[in-house]
Amino acid sequence: QMTLNTFHFAGVSAKNVTLGVPRLTEIINISKNIRTPSLTVHLLGAAARDKEAAKAVQCALEFTTLRRVTAATEIHYDPDPRSTVIPGDAEWVEAYFELNEGDVDVSRMSPWLLRIELARDMMVDKRLLLSEVAEKINAGFEDELHCLFNDDNAETLVLRVRVLSEDASGAKADGAQAAPAAEEDDVFLKKIESSMLAQVRLQGVPGIRKVFLREAKRTVLGAGGWTPETEWVLDTEGVNLLQVLCHPEVDASRTASNDVVEVLQVLGIEAARAALLKELRGVIEFDGSYVNYRHLAALVDCMTRRGHFMAITRHGINRDETGPLHQASFEETVDVLLRASQHAEVDLMAGVSENVMLGQLCPVGTGAFQLLVDSDRLRDAIELDYAWAEDAALGATPGRLSLMSPGATPLHMSPSALASPLSPFTGEGGLLFSPMADALASPGYAPTSPG
Repeated sequence: QMTLNTFHFAGVSAKNVTLGVPRLTEIINISKNIRTPSLTVHLLGAAARDKEAAKAVQCALEFTTLRRVTAATEIHYDPDPRSTVIPGDAEWVEAYFELNEGDVDVSRMSPWLLRIELARDMMVDKRLLLSEVAEKINAGFEDELHCLFNDDNAETLVLRVRVLSEDASGAKADGAQAAPAAEEDDVFLKKIESSMLAQVRLQGVPGIRKVFLREAKRTVLGAGGWTPETEWVLDTEGVNLLQVLCHPEVDASRTASNDVVEVLQVLGIEAARAALLKELRGVIEFDGSYVNYRHLAALVDCMTRRGHFMAITRHGINRDETGPLHQASFEETVDVLLRASQHAEVDLMAGVSENVMLGQLCPVGTGAFQLLVDSDRLRDAIELDYAWAEDAALGATPGRLSLMSPGATPLHMSPSALASPLSPFTGEGGLLFSPMADALASPGYAPTSPG
């Protein structure tokens, strides 16, 4: 049924989540590489109430590379750095070199040009400027590249990248070496292009591939009592809990990860236990099923009691210090029994499974203890005599009002004088019962006899 409900509820949320049996298997097996790792990020201050402030945090967390905002790349042979063979770039390139004539060493620039067009919608969505992109490129490649860019309000956002040679004078002095270097610049530029697009990090946290913004409801305690309010919450694809918690506008006390292994590494075993319980309840109760908290708490306590995770598999449970019968009741029954017989292992019968197998009382509840007789106190014991009950009226037999056997067995359901059917009577006298004969009661009474 859980599998059917999983496919029925597919796509119910904006983010991609694993539900049902596959997710339950991941939790029970303590998978280190889960299918849909995700963070639920709660915000502080204005970011929790204002959508634009929350959007800024969203952009700061979502990992963005140069490839993400690039629309197209081209490699041109453009030998004169002060001008260009590309008509659309000529005006602003010439204007740049007129304003920065002495600041740029043109002789070190390669005649090969890497021209990158950026997607305006992505730049606006990520709140990036061309100057910031150029700064990231220069920081990543230090003095190996020269990056030139146009205005952010231009029709097309363009970056012009050239490779800088190490020694311009040496290249001029030796013409034989300069020619092969010029021929290899285009090959080197192609390698630079692929490396630049993949490795230049513009902003965001590594591992956070995508961030979704949603509005959530919560109840807070104020001066007037509990009041409902809405807040902006971020959901992520990918996890990097430690760096996300370091963001100043992230509420570290409420931000949670669905990767319990990462929670263990960052926050410790108690937080990992709470995350494990939360994920288990989320999977089981997603389709409306109810499982008492104590069952799940016992499971997660068992999985975390050693200070690290123990998977509910033969690699986890059967590596515990339990008897061979207990291990055989889980998985690998034949292998466990063969190994136990070969090594003469002893089972102390301390668990439930092995005692059930042998029909013994399990060491739980009333079976968890034994009664011991204090032999020293037996010398001072007083023997009780119950012979007085035989002489009492309560034990009289065959007295009909006896509250003891055989007149009243069992006590509350046996036939007695109080439970016998009434017989009709007339005349004076008390309430009498059959079969106790009397002048006013049957069998001493007949309907036709005079009163």
